[in-house]
Amino acid sequence: MPRILKFSVIAVLLVFLVLGAVLAYLMFAIDINSYKPQIEQTAKDQGIELNIQGQLGWSVFPNIAISIGETHFQSAQYGVEPSSIASASLALKWPELLRKQLAVSALTIDSANIHITSLDSGAAAAAIPASGSEPVSSPDGSFSLAVDQFALRNSQIQYDDILIKNLDATTKGVNLQGDPFTLSLGLDYDQGLDKAPLHLGLSGNAGFDQRQGELTLANMLIELKGVTPTPLIINLTGNLNTNVMEGTLNALTLSLGDTRLTGSATFSKTPKSLALNLSGTDLNLDELLPATNPTDGDAETAKEAEAAQLLPPLFAPLALLDGGSGEVNLTLEALVYDGITLTKPQLLASASGNKIVVNQFSTGIFGGTVTADATFTNSKTPKISFKKQLRDIDMAAAMDKLASEVDITGTLNMGISGTTFGNSGDALIANTQAKGVLEIKDPTLATVNIEKSYCELAALVEKTPARQEPWPAGTRLNNLVSDYHMADGNLILDDYSTGMGNLKLTGNGVIDIINQAFNIRVVTLLDGDRTSDSGCEIKSTRVRNKKIPFICKDSFAKAGAGSCKPDPDFVKGLLQEKLLDKLIDDKDGEESEKSKAVKGLLKGIFGG
Repeated sequence: MPRILKFSVIAVLLVFLVLGAVLAYLMFAIDINSYKPQIEQTAKDQGIELNIQGQLGWSVFPNIAISIGETHFQSAQYGVEPSSIASASLALKWPELLRKQLAVSALTIDSANIHITSLDSGAAAAAIPASGSEPVSSPDGSFSLAVDQFALRNSQIQYDDILIKNLDATTKGVNLQGDPFTLSLGLDYDQGLDKAPLHLGLSGNAGFDQRQGELTLANMLIELKGVTPTPLIINLTGNLNTNVMEGTLNALTLSLGDTRLTGSATFSKTPKSLALNLSGTDLNLDELLPATNPTDGDAETAKEAEAAQLLPPLFAPLALLDGGSGEVNLTLEALVYDGITLTKPQLLASASGNKIVVNQFSTGIFGGTVTADATFTNSKTPKISFKKQLRDIDMAAAMDKLASEVDITGTLNMGISGTTFGNSGDALIANTQAKGVLEIKDPTLATVNIEKSYCELAALVEKTPARQEPWPAGTRLNNLVSDYHMADGNLILDDYSTGMGNLKLTGNGVIDIINQAFNIRVVTLLDGDRTSDSGCEIKSTRVRNKKIPFICKDSFAKAGAGSCKPDPDFVKGLLQEKLLDKLIDDKDGEESEKSKAVKGLLKGIFGG
């Protein structure tokens, strides 16, 4: 073995022997249990009642440290109710240790069970060990805390009805002078009610200047799992003044799957206020929501419930203001849900007192546009007032996605304003009171042929031979216009007008939104001697130029050729007149006793 290598090995062995000797001396020379009262007193001086249950011991790996067993603590000053830790390790500084002083530079806590009553006071208590260059010391200087490394493992925190489990946190370079230090955190939030816990992960750089009360965050990465199959990733940079609890996030990024939102936020606690601006790419909820089990009997309801869990976060920042004021401005390239695509959706909402106001909502959908504004009054039963405009909506595309049982095409223009209240979707529909005007350009009913029904009724009078050429399945109408209102879960057409060929159609009716059914009165008036070029010829004056009513009544699912029938009362009257013509011949134009008798007989037969 070369001489230099021998000297190196001997030198290393001598160092270990010296260190071992010093360590052995310190372990025997320093009675660390004599420091228990000082540790407890130092904690008491900081407003924490500390009770170390067992004996203190030494730990030599990976650092020389004091090991502490089960310990109980509480603090009225910091809102900490009786809590405990299973074990802890206090890493010591060598220079002080050689002078028989205990200076704690790192703290590791295992299996803590902490109960707090205030988030503010809990944060203040957690900051006590982070004393940096100004250590917390016992009166005689024999014990001090100057922790720049901290670890909390396998712990839990209880705050009110909030339970945080599997809490793991580490910091390095901790100080209170504003210099940046690293921070990582992982926890599970117990949602209860047999729901899977939400997992929160956090890592990044932070700095805290205790004198100025300034908290700075740089590239702080937050990961949230459990809301959707895809984790929500938040990256933020900003600052917070803890003295007045206000701050700015000047670089805020949220990522959810392929969706990326960027923006900024400013907030204040006194008075409570928030301004949030976000813009982003496509958001596809079909990919982000959990897949529903197709074997479930209520899979559609389950999917709607899952979507509802995602929608409240749009308003949650404003709702949390609890009487304060705020504003949220959100824009996306596109939003997709259940195969429906909203293009360029934009939401501008504000809060003041107990009201949330949607100042503007606009989007493209089904080839057209939707604009709306609304006011939500937060109370035991939420109340909503709203205005909405739909322009150039492709009804075929809309019905294919929203109500596949309804087979109608055309272009919809519609305006509506009203109020509603309730705690569920059905309640909001049932309690809606609104009115508006609608127009459908070039409407076509695919399964109902009104012209066929009209011509079949005319055939009863004129005894024309049965039509040989099959009737088309549906009806192509002229533009339909109507005033309407909503009440008790129904859309009520007050006075619509449309037509086809030489037939004019007017009427009113009710569309039951909740039960998916309709009952519409159609009054026809023929202007000419034919219904249309491909329709039927009408000669009888009892039919031509006379208003003839039909009743179209059915469910959306069963609507078809037989849904529209002549008004029974009108048919009775028409048949009475026809029979009278056959049975009575009052040549002088005056009603004879025979006429009166026949009319009385028919009245008894038809109940008219």
